[in-house]
Parts: sequence; structure tokens; C-alpha cells
Amino acid sequence: MDPDHVDISFEAKHGALLQETPFALPFHLRVRILRYLISLDRQDYIDAPASWHNAQIRRSHVVEDGYDKLNNLGHNLKRTVQISFVNQEGLQEAGIDGGGLFKEFVNTISLQAFNPSYGLFCTTGQNLLFPNPQSFNVNPWAGSVDDLSLFEFFGRIVGKAIYDGILIELRLAPFFLRKMLGKEMFFDDLESLDPELHKNLLHLKNYDGDFEMLSLNFEVVEDHFGQARTTELVEGGRDIAVTADNVLQYKNLMLDYWLNKRIARQSLAFMKGISDLIRPKWIRMFSPDELQMLISGSVSPVDLEDLRANCVYGGGYNAEHESIKIFWDVLSTFDSKQREDLLMFVTSCSRPPLLGFKELHPSFCIQKTSHSAEEANSRLPTASTCMNLLKLPAYSDPKACRERLLYAISAGAGFELS
Repeated sequence: MDPDHVDISFEAKHGALLQETPFALPFHLRVRILRYLISLDRQDYIDAPASWHNAQIRRSHVVEDGYDKLNNLGHNLKRTVQISFVNQEGLQEAGIDGGGLFKEFVNTISLQAFNPSYGLFCTTGQNLLFPNPQSFNVNPWAGSVDDLSLFEFFGRIVGKAIYDGILIELRLAPFFLRKMLGKEMFFDDLESLDPELHKNLLHLKNYDGDFEMLSLNFEVVEDHFGQARTTELVEGGRDIAVTADNVLQYKNLMLDYWLNKRIARQSLAFMKGISDLIRPKWIRMFSPDELQMLISGSVSPVDLEDLRANCVYGGGYNAEHESIKIFWDVLSTFDSKQREDLLMFVTSCSRPPLLGFKELHPSFCIQKTSHSAEEANSRLPTASTCMNLLKLPAYSDPKACRERLLYAISAGAGFELS
């Protein structure tokens, strides 16, 4: 059987098969099955515009207003949500949300809520995110909203992004992705959290020296805001020495503590939020790496031919316009990182859609600016990320086009949110 012609509806009805042997089908077909399942589920939430949810969001308080306006929707967040932004001066911005403003909202709230400086998430040594074990103590909303409610809401935001096919610039730690999939933790998963701890425990497992010299007990000592905090791995653990006879038990308890118990509350709340929109069995068709791609896009290099084939034009541009030809010629000289930076500049996500640029909504669009021919070569391009729109001056000089593009995408110059 040709795997590219598998009956998606048949496979969607046989979830047990996909749960047990998901890798029998290629990744892109499982993505199509997920989209099919979501489209079926969406039928229960298709409604008249009069019943759409409208939310006014202050740009200066995106997380706070998002929580206040959307958190109580629960699974009804599956319905259409229209966003209107209020600028820094307190004025409502012009424009009707056809989906682009909500996409911008999802990307903006994700960047802010998952930023380690916000306090609810922290990073591994590789700058990959996982819930902050001390979230209760650093909750920015302490006294008004508990940290678990925030984790649940942020889970809904990620669930809504997957449900609507919105890619967000979010890199999660592999062990946390495994938790999201309900998978058992293994010893090597610890390496993605703390390579040094993983190395030390591996050494301890194979240690054949005198354990008394190590002075280890069944307890963990952590820094807690400058204070040493001790947690027993078992009752009375501080009085139980690690020996050759119990070292494997110690290793397993350490694994359970660092990967499970420390963030159990936060992880459960986060997954509860996701499950309001995405059924757990749907995403269990995927591996941790594949789940990361569902959230933030393909790890494949930006395919210029695919992007070009699915690009649309506006403002007087077309595929044969001289400035457009210059643009694509210049883009062909960009390295992988520069192409990702351009994609980030225009769409707010550096990775391509999973199934190619035909899946990008709205389509990648290049619009001609109103600058005169004389001044175009000195102008910077700008972008409206909510519409995946690149506003490109009519460059006549390839060198100027390259220099202006590189400056804009590397410095964020000329960036427009709407």
C-alpha cells in the first residue's frame, strides 16, 4: 500500500492502532490525521459570528487581559475568538480580526508567559523550557490567581495553537515533552534537564569504591532563594546512607524526584489546559520531537521553492515584477539562519509549517510599498506578522535589497505588530 494514499478517515477511526503502532505511518500522514480529527471535532463548535467570543486586549497587559477574557472559556476556546488591541495610549487599534490578530495575540502571549523572567517557566542549560518547580513562590499574580490556574491557562493557549494550526516560537525540554505525552521517564531523560547530574548518577551506578567516603543519604539539597532546602527521597531519608546495596534505588528515586515530583503540580495543570482543546490520545500518536514540531514547526530548512510557489503578491507586485525577481535572487544567497530570520520577521515563527507553505494561513504575502522609485533603495522593508505580510520597497538594486533585508531581519528594524 502506498503510504501517501492511506485513507485518513479510516485511520482516524482506528485510534487504537495508532496508539499502539503510530510509527507505522509517516509523520506527515499522522499530522494529516490529527488535522482531520480536529476538523471533525470543530463541527460541534462552528457557529454564527454573533456567538463568537470577542476580547479586547491591552498591548501593555497581554497576559493579564488574555487570562481575564479567555480563561473561563475552557473547551469553548475551540470557538472563534476575535481580538481587538488597545495601544499604549489607551486607544483601540483599527482593524477587524479575520484570524491574523488572534494569531498575533497567541504569539505575543506565548513569548511573554513562557519567558523565564515571568517566573512560571525556567530553562535547561540548552535554553529549553520546563515548568519552574518554585512557581508557587515566584507567581507574579500571587494573592489574586494561583500558579496552577496560570499553568492551566497557558496549557490552553498551547492547545489552541495546535487546534488552530498556529505555530509558536516555543522550545520545550525533551523530558517535559515526554511528560506531556504521558510517557514513562527513563534515566537518559535526565540528561536533557541536567547533564552534570546525569553524569554523576551514571558514575555512581558503576561505582565500586567505598560508599561511606561519598557521604550520600536519601535526600536532595537544593538552593531555595539563597537558602539550602532539604527534601527526603523517602521517609527518614536523611538518616539512610547510600550503599552498594541500595544505590539503584537511590538512582531511581533521584530520577523520579527531578523529572516527576518537582514539577508534578505544574505539569498536571498544564496538561489539563491542553486537554480542554486537544484530546490526549490525539497527540500520543507522536514522539516528543514530533510534538515539538506540532507546536513550533518543521525542523527542515526553509524551502525557497515551496515558499515561492505558495507566495501571493499585492500592491502592484506580481511574480514577474523586477523587484520580486531581485528579492528571490537575493533570498537564494541567504544561509539557513538568515532564511529562518526572514521567516521569523514576517510570520513570527522561524520554522516552516509542517506540511509546507501551502498550510500557512494567511499565505505568505509580499506587498509593494508606496515609496517612489528614487527613494525605494534607501528604505527598509517592514512586516505585519498577523497577516504574514512583507512590505517590500520596489528595490532596483540587488545590493541594496540584500543589505536592507539583512538589516531588518537581524535587528528587527521596521517590525510592525499589526
